[in-house]
Amino acid sequence: MKIIFLGHTSVHAALIAANIYLGKISDGKLCMIEGFTDMSKDVFQPLYIGTDAKGTEVYTLGGGKDLWMVKKSIEDLRDILGFKPDDLIIETISSRWDWILAMLIKIPPFMGGSHLNYLASKILLGTQVNELNQSVAKLKSA
Repeated sequence: MKIIFLGHTSVHAALIAANIYLGKISDGKLCMIEGFTDMSKDVFQPLYIGTDAKGTEVYTLGGGKDLWMVKKSIEDLRDILGFKPDDLIIETISSRWDWILAMLIKIPPFMGGSHLNYLASKILLGTQVNELNQSVAKLKSA
């Protein structure tokens, strides 16, 4: 089985949720997450995060503004290819701070954009860890 945590980018809320799912973070230490807010990565291609004890592969994917459309497209492709819904689960992850982070991504690195992005992401998404934990718990119980 594979799980894709679909967020506006693959290196913000989706990355935190994927690491929570894998049990890599539980105490909100976002700075310990490898690749957190690394905007040098192409945020619109899947990033492999790891595999859990049951062999479930976990990925993150940035879907841009319209997460519903991206999720529906992936689900339709999965169905066309003949895979079962349990073979590939797409979990939409969104934070109420996504719009602020989207603006910070546009600041060039030479103007401190990477540093500002990291600091803002750490502060803003740190307040969302409880919500992300609840989303992951729902996924695990399903």
